[in-house]
Amino acid sequence: MEYHTINLKISLKKWNFGQQELLALEHNVSGLSLAIDQNELAEVLQKPVCSKDVFLEITKERRDAYERIKHELTNAPALIPPDFELPFKLDIDAACIQGLGAALHQRQIVDGEQREAVICYISRKLKDSAGRYGATQTEFLCLFWAPGKLHYYLEGAVFEVYTDCTALKHLLDMETTNRHMLW
Repeated sequence: MEYHTINLKISLKKWNFGQQELLALEHNVSGLSLAIDQNELAEVLQKPVCSKDVFLEITKERRDAYERIKHELTNAPALIPPDFELPFKLDIDAACIQGLGAALHQRQIVDGEQREAVICYISRKLKDSAGRYGATQTEFLCLFWAPGKLHYYLEGAVFEVYTDCTALKHLLDMETTNRHMLW
């Protein structure tokens, strides 16, 4: 189908040819990665420790901690496309009252060296009754939620799940309850 038959107009001024990287939705997109545009991070980097309305004694320790947090927030790793021939690593974590989170990784060769590279991050807030679960049950919920959310990557693939919850193994060995069956 040709573009003029569906009344689609092309503006050559808006096209970019032969670029290695482009800016889209506040991210730098290349064939190898997806990273946050550094111009978008300027506001975070320039933010003072406290606003003028807040009284807080600013010690060297607090200022250093604040600067470390800003550094970590503004130096997130670039996301890479998955290699479906390689195994995946899924890190899951849950905060009892707040939410669930996961990160999908792979060991890939990036910039000439093999390293653990991030493919994507996901998170969600806990819904009503799930906010009352204990730590182990919240991790258990995360164990079922994250692979389901990432099924486009993980279906038919080899992957390992990592969690900081040692009681989760015990819960998996228990007889399944009705609530767990709903998941």
